[in-house]
Amino acid sequence: MPAYKMIQPLLNKVNIPTLAKWQSDSSVALTVRKSDPVLHRIDFLISAFHEAPLYLVRGIACDLYFSIDYWLAQYKSNSAMSKGRQPAMYALYKSVVDFLCATFNCTVNVLPRELDLMFGRELSELGFKFDFEHGKARYLQRKELDKHRIWFRDGRAYRWATPPAHAARIPVNSKEMHNPEAFVVKPGQRPNADYAAFILTMDRRLYMGRHEPGTPNKFDGFYHSSYIAGQTVMAAGSMLIRDGRILRIRSDSGHYKPVDTNMLQLLQTLKMVGVPIHNIFVEDFLGGNAVRGPVFWVANGDWYKMTKHRDENLALRRNLHSYKEERRNPRTGGVEPANLPYGEEVEA
Repeated sequence: MPAYKMIQPLLNKVNIPTLAKWQSDSSVALTVRKSDPVLHRIDFLISAFHEAPLYLVRGIACDLYFSIDYWLAQYKSNSAMSKGRQPAMYALYKSVVDFLCATFNCTVNVLPRELDLMFGRELSELGFKFDFEHGKARYLQRKELDKHRIWFRDGRAYRWATPPAHAARIPVNSKEMHNPEAFVVKPGQRPNADYAAFILTMDRRLYMGRHEPGTPNKFDGFYHSSYIAGQTVMAAGSMLIRDGRILRIRSDSGHYKPVDTNMLQLLQTLKMVGVPIHNIFVEDFLGGNAVRGPVFWVANGDWYKMTKHRDENLALRRNLHSYKEERRNPRTGGVEPANLPYGEEVEA
């Protein structure tokens, strides 16, 4: 049976409202929908879900899920998001979750794992060695994280001004966070002057800061893994940003080694927060093969390409599991104390 015919039964089992019904359910008096860019994006995705070709529907549903999840996490602290929309938003969330559970043939409890495999990226073997074997990475405490977060308004990127006493957000200039010593130079790599490193979390929060090369066993380096303690990310790499306008994105993270699907998720996140992507160029690890955002989106938005990434991610997870476990819990027989992670001593 053709794949597109297999999707139709899923559509018949869920209750994702039409755009007209959704806008009626989520209407709040004296508010303007376009003043909330995330809501505006959700409106678009609901319309696309019902009108797009069937082979695109599952990818749209995933984008919709992450957008709703972001809205529900932010609405209490974001004045542009009307709290009166929360009941309708949560009802929509449950409908999308039901559709995705049917898509992945899983329960609600297992769905986050499936989405991690499909759209996330785990710490690579190289990243694990840097962080745990060589003891180079410093992991941020939760209270430190917010100062590295990137916020968006009117299509531009902002960050907190420093020093912290100046409680204002200023346009991001990646040049201010660029550190050439923190980038690993590989043969054939194009220049990356003024690029700054970033990560995108699985709940679509973007963080950026000045990275630092670490000293073995000092835990003083700042890497892509430092923001969220080496957990799974949605995307990682570096960006060129001038006066808050994102110009170029590069997938140059050795800690996570992102693939095209991860960069697609970043573009979807930028669209969600109102950033125009038509003038953003997406580059590969070495800075080559640069294409405009919409072209990259079309080339990588295919569900089957995403599924291939999921299979690769699952294989990577399996291959690295025993490697990581051996180094987290090393066998002590015949191993000298100096060779153990963190310089731990062998108990008698």
